[in-house]
Amino acid sequence: MAIGQSYMKPLRLIDDSLLDKYGNFLNYNLSISFNNYKYLSFSIISKKDNKFLAFCKYPLSKYRGNNFKKYISEIFGKDPLLSNSFNSVNFNFISSFNTLIPVMFFDRKNKESYASMFIDQFGTAKGEKIGYDFVNPLDVVNLYSYFPEINEIVADKYSNLSTRHNVTFFLMNCYEYHNANKEKVLYVNVDKNYLEAVVIDDEKLLFCNSFNYETDRDFVYYIILIFESLKLDTRKNVVVLFGDMQRKSPLFRSLNDYVKNIKFSKQFKNIKLSKKLKELDKTKLFYLLK
Repeated sequence: MAIGQSYMKPLRLIDDSLLDKYGNFLNYNLSISFNNYKYLSFSIISKKDNKFLAFCKYPLSKYRGNNFKKYISEIFGKDPLLSNSFNSVNFNFISSFNTLIPVMFFDRKNKESYASMFIDQFGTAKGEKIGYDFVNPLDVVNLYSYFPEINEIVADKYSNLSTRHNVTFFLMNCYEYHNANKEKVLYVNVDKNYLEAVVIDDEKLLFCNSFNYETDRDFVYYIILIFESLKLDTRKNVVVLFGDMQRKSPLFRSLNDYVKNIKFSKQFKNIKLSKKLKELDKTKLFYLLK
């Protein structure tokens, strides 16, 4: 099925300054986010002033099997913005199929053996492969599954590709934000029907997990469960929110009924949006940040 004939129309917000510059985009960075069977999005960011000049999002929820791979190939083959050379290309893939292993116990030669302990979770029988990222500041290795066909489509397109798993990306953001804080802090990254939660105490990682949720009540349940499991205080311990969460949203109000010390991360504070992207909610850009 060709682009433009998809089940859901792609969202395309493109600054006029890019429309006549197809070809060499070495003054721009490309950031791609792939959420399996949900969406593929990308942004083009000016290297000079870190301004977002384009945001495009392709829904993927109606595609499965060969149609899924074919549609991904069509996006990278036919979208004119993606047919350029960029200063850098980051590819962030989002999947809850992962686990963390202490660095001292990890041997890359045995990654398949480690994964076999979680075979039902990883779903390697579906053609997925096992990858890993070192998260050095927290002394852990993030072991995860991924679809090699999708990674290969992107890697064949860009020789300067840098890939990362979403949990690796979030852990690094949490560590940088924590910045030697001596208290226990719960960091929560919010996406549609999906959340990631990390607890850091001083420079020690105490907790890392992800959850799928359907309702606001589900979301609050998981947060309270973490508080109770780690004996955190809902009035004193800080919760820092990343991602798709607004202070005026029903989800925030539901959470705030139970958890009182809530802060929003500052990762969007210095983001610049071009005029064509002013209507875009900055919280949608978390996985597209460098």
